[in-house]
Amino acid sequence: MNKSTRSQFNDVLRLQGSQIGILPVENIPNEESRLEEVKRLGILNKDFSDEAKYNSLTQLATIITKSKFGLINILGSNIQQCKTNYGFNVIEKTITEEIPREISICQYSLVSPKEPLIIDDLNSDERTKNFHKMDFFEGIRFYAGSPLITSKGYSIGTLCVIDSEPKKVNHDQIEGLRILADQVVRMIEHEFEKNNEGLEELNNFENDENIITTRYFSTSSILFADFVGFTKLVEQMEPGDLIQT
Repeated sequence: MNKSTRSQFNDVLRLQGSQIGILPVENIPNEESRLEEVKRLGILNKDFSDEAKYNSLTQLATIITKSKFGLINILGSNIQQCKTNYGFNVIEKTITEEIPREISICQYSLVSPKEPLIIDDLNSDERTKNFHKMDFFEGIRFYAGSPLITSKGYSIGTLCVIDSEPKKVNHDQIEGLRILADQVVRMIEHEFEKNNEGLEELNNFENDENIITTRYFSTSSILFADFVGFTKLVEQMEPGDLIQT
């Protein structure tokens, strides 16, 4: 589909979405910074279609959740791009390559960007109950997506699965999606760093010599522990000696 045809197709989808009452999400947390992160990684301009490693992850997502279709979607300011998918035929793949963000299901993940988005039945959910009225979404009843959170803590899209029947996923399946989504982000950032080696570090140094680098982790554990006799042992020690011990 060429650029002109794609633009016309998206306009039709926007009009249909508006007519049936699909409203774009609002008050997205840190949306400006999120879009800067999408821009920084150059992800909207990247083609994943021939990347077997990404295709394998979408297939694995469908196996874990026992779903028919898997996708990696990137969310821009007003579009959603499907970078790779599993289970679609050629026509479906072409149609879903780019759609307006305001009629996408993934857009709802931006409201709570650190949480998975699970919709057991699109027809019963207040946000998506009218989606079946669009030919584009006819037959889609189930959706489960895990956000793609970069090391800076911003969501650039989702790794999601869809199905033609309502269903439920358990905790382990959701956790499996999260792990796969983390892997997608790691591969994206690794390729970005490889292609821009030294450039970001130089820019950071020029902007702020005392910059502190942080990294987002999608899950973690906190251990609280007490050792018998520890307080008595260390109360007379200097901090440096304690750390060395």
